[in-house]
Amino acid sequence: MRLLTVILLFFTSCSLPKKESVDHMPPVGRVEYDKIQEQSYAILKPLVDNRDADAEEYFRFARLALDLGHYEEALQAVDRSIAKGGQEASKSFLKARALAKLGRVKEAILDGENAAALDLENPEFYAFLANLYFNVDSLRLSKEYIDESLYIAPGWVTALQMKAKVYLKSNNVEEAKPLLYQAIENDKESIESYRLLAQCYLQEPGRLDSAIEVNNKGMQLSKRYAEGLMKNHAEILARLGKTDSALKVYQLMQARPHKEPVLGEMAELYAKNGAFTLASKYFVEQIEERPDLKKFYFRAAENLEYLGRYNDAQEIYLRGQGKFPSDKSFEEAAARMGAKLQVKYRAIEL
Repeated sequence: MRLLTVILLFFTSCSLPKKESVDHMPPVGRVEYDKIQEQSYAILKPLVDNRDADAEEYFRFARLALDLGHYEEALQAVDRSIAKGGQEASKSFLKARALAKLGRVKEAILDGENAAALDLENPEFYAFLANLYFNVDSLRLSKEYIDESLYIAPGWVTALQMKAKVYLKSNNVEEAKPLLYQAIENDKESIESYRLLAQCYLQEPGRLDSAIEVNNKGMQLSKRYAEGLMKNHAEILARLGKTDSALKVYQLMQARPHKEPVLGEMAELYAKNGAFTLASKYFVEQIEERPDLKKFYFRAAENLEYLGRYNDAQEIYLRGQGKFPSDKSFEEAAARMGAKLQVKYRAIEL
């Protein structure tokens, strides 16, 4: 059985492209690639389940499991590979990626830093860490790591895009744009560069036409649904006063698997048009869908307060306080709502 497994793996590995990086698309078609991955995964799984695999087989299985979305299996398999064959940079990096997919960001950062310490010359490790720190709003650390990545690989498009994202999040459009111009020059087919450049133009007064042109270019290049470009498209429609069309785009995005806070974007659009009851509804739904997004607690409570629903607003602030105990602004806002309620109740009594 063991010999048969090795033979089968040899033949599938001949056609299986290596996929060390999450950023590199395989040279075969997506459907064909996934089929090959699934076949290799099925061959290795009995060995792994029976704990009869060696360190390399555990690691290969972990890579396949990660690519196919089986993150818990990937994590377990890479831990076994480490236990059998020792720690290596590639194993730490794979573990970090699996942990990140599982939402265990602090652990992912530790393993990502371990990978970078074991291989100081790999720009992908630094870019991965930069993205993790970016996602937890540690922009200073994100920039430090992405600068390390670009020092090793100055023209790497993924790193250029990541650094532009840091500047965009800091509202520093002028620093972001040259990075994206260079990214597009280096790779004219990367739709992420067009998405980010369109966001730059959307932040600049009087550049809506440029945003439309760049975002449309990205959509033309995209061969499949691209969530970020669709979000830009919805914002452009809203800027043009086409509210109903923008809402339809958001509804389409919400119906698909998504990372963007679509409900929150819909809520912002309703609030902008004075529909505060609907805005409050969607802000609250966004909190329920993504309780990790702090700003929507404030936006929901602000809308509820505007509607005079102080009890509901206080409840939202208290939920935010429970989720983000170190942020004293929630405690202060809840106390302020409590004071408003006391005034309201005294007025009723009188």
